[in-house]
Amino acid sequence: MTLCIKGGPAVYPDFGSPDCINWWSKATKKISSLLEYDGLWLVNNEPLSEIDGSVNGCLDDNFNNPPYVPEALNDALYDQTLCMDALLTWKYDIMPHYDAHNLYGHSMAAATEQALASNFPSERKLILSDSTFTGTGHHAGHYLHIPQNSWEVFRSSISDVLRFQMHGVTMTGIGACENPSQNQENDEELCVRWLQCAIFYPLLQLHYEGTEYLHKSLSNKEVIHSIRNALSRRYELLPQLYTLLYLAHIKGSTVVRPLFSQFSN
Repeated sequence: MTLCIKGGPAVYPDFGSPDCINWWSKATKKISSLLEYDGLWLVNNEPLSEIDGSVNGCLDDNFNNPPYVPEALNDALYDQTLCMDALLTWKYDIMPHYDAHNLYGHSMAAATEQALASNFPSERKLILSDSTFTGTGHHAGHYLHIPQNSWEVFRSSISDVLRFQMHGVTMTGIGACENPSQNQENDEELCVRWLQCAIFYPLLQLHYEGTEYLHKSLSNKEVIHSIRNALSRRYELLPQLYTLLYLAHIKGSTVVRPLFSQFSN
């Protein structure tokens, strides 16, 4: 099925198929010969499409139009994704997208880990996946997107990171200063506070918008001092974070945890 991503045609591979995994291994190796990379960020792997179903539409069957449709955009299960009767592979079983939707991003993360381990046996590449499922944390981390910079979103980001720890996705973080607003004075304090908090996220990432905003704020010496101190503290914490990530991988523990998890009484 042909879909549409960023205005152009796109086809989603069946990452559960052994043949697809072999192809993906060759593709990731070819990419590394053109552009050396330390990791891969798997985006739009829900799978996402800018059109509903496919460029040719979807069949009118019980998968695409079941008797009962839960709350969904435009009242269609295939809204901005594959048709529900598209066939996908999972552990040698072929099933409709209707049954395997939540597994697609997970299978892509697993296939990517297998491909990178085969191509770079002496390296440990970072893998992030937009879409996750039970067990995805064994193969990849997760980057949480935010709609806008605000104090409310900042506060909720803490519980979001903790929630993913309990889901088993320990390498999780949210971009500090990801979507600056027009209010520079308010953004300065929010950005600094968010970065000071983000150094405790397992995954610290400054998105392009964030780095561009910080560059504009370099005239403020107080901001520079706060940012430098925060990032220096992050480097001090790296050995501890590395150990916690190792223990999470070996024992299934968490890297950061809510207080009720640490103090049961």
